[in-house]
Amino acid sequence: MKQKWIALLLALVLALSVLTACGSDVKQPTETTEQTETTEPVEQVDPNEPVVAISPVGETDVVDPTIRAFLDAAAERYNEGDTRYNYTVKDEKEDTLGSRPSKVTFAWELRADDVRSVVVQYSEDPDFADFRESKGVLAETTSVDVTNLKTGATYYWRLLMKLTNGEETFSKTFTFETKPGPRVLEVGGVNNIRDMGGWLTENGLVVPQDRVFRSATLDHPEMKGRTYLLEELGIKTELDFRNDEKDSRSPVLSELNYINVQETPGYSNYYDRAEANAEIFRVFTKPENYPIIFHCAEGADRTGLEGFMLNALCGVGEADLICDYELTAGRFRDGSHTPAHTFDFPGFMRKFIRLEGNTAQERARSYFLNECGIGRMELANYYALRMENHGVYADPPKKPIPVQNGTISAQIVLRDSTAITSVTDENGASLQFTFEDGLLTVTVSDAGNGMINFDDGGELLIQWA
Repeated sequence: MKQKWIALLLALVLALSVLTACGSDVKQPTETTEQTETTEPVEQVDPNEPVVAISPVGETDVVDPTIRAFLDAAAERYNEGDTRYNYTVKDEKEDTLGSRPSKVTFAWELRADDVRSVVVQYSEDPDFADFRESKGVLAETTSVDVTNLKTGATYYWRLLMKLTNGEETFSKTFTFETKPGPRVLEVGGVNNIRDMGGWLTENGLVVPQDRVFRSATLDHPEMKGRTYLLEELGIKTELDFRNDEKDSRSPVLSELNYINVQETPGYSNYYDRAEANAEIFRVFTKPENYPIIFHCAEGADRTGLEGFMLNALCGVGEADLICDYELTAGRFRDGSHTPAHTFDFPGFMRKFIRLEGNTAQERARSYFLNECGIGRMELANYYALRMENHGVYADPPKKPIPVQNGTISAQIVLRDSTAITSVTDENGASLQFTFEDGLLTVTVSDAGNGMINFDDGGELLIQWA
């Protein structure tokens, strides 16, 4: 009995000492004090707030961890111009890398008793003017997975809570940022589909998303996949590289603008098919075709090479261009042969690095300009459509615009810009112009080139002869 009283007395003394410490000022350690442990600041949560966000908050990575490890290893080990570089993913399903969709788990703690169900709403707009939402879940559920988020983007999210009395209310808004990287999509009935955007360029930009996509065949998308392609992604054009004699468009996607390019080049003979490459490239210079999805049968070989060149023109670096190719089929990287095909990617790379230029972008530009007959204005239009959003030519001329009675005329489509502020020649001198109903008319003298300047700082090359 005596021992119990002693134990109780000690406990009381300890409790009093803790209370005393909490109520007094705590002295800060001096400069000579050695701190053995640091504590991260903890965000103070309003006890009256019905929803506490667990994730995502701050920066999060929606790229599959195996893909991220693959990219990090390539960045560390790749030497420019190494046509035999190969990094094998330490994963038993390495050939499925290109089919691992980006995913984020929204998780929360719910502190309200009158909630029946919740829906996650997420948007790139802080005002949720344009948002998407998850499936509805019961109040007892504390997380939901969402796929197909953009990489390198800022998102805002909130819970739409349906109450037991039939009313609805929103939680506070939370925010997070996603790391740049490849955006692999999940679309029912379509394999190996991913956004061509999300990659960092060598000058520090991120290739915009939701403009160009690559995939395997689109022959049999599920109805949910069809809805996602047409309504969520807004696809307008299907560019098919398969060599079928008949019209191979999917009956499920018959409303798309369908373009089939026969005899699409492959591997070491890629550079011998300049006419086909020019036909393919020009699909991407016309604004009415966007958003575009291109594919062959598996989305590996013909699709991989065209994707390599298209993103090279955007400024994506050599190592990432190779990684994008290998996300589909790393087994082809060293070159392999079957009775029907030769998958000679090293041969393609050996010819690529011998093209004129010091960077992947310069080499790709020189090929399309010098070998394919693509004009500078077409290249400018392609870059504006993929990388910028100021203004573009409605129908980019293949050659400089001819001068008629001292003026030139070009149809221009404004995008984010609201006006053309000036047109300057190659020396920066202003030229007289008018812009009405989308038609730009410029007064010029001799043949030359210059810039169309937009009110939001954008520029677009213009040439005349």
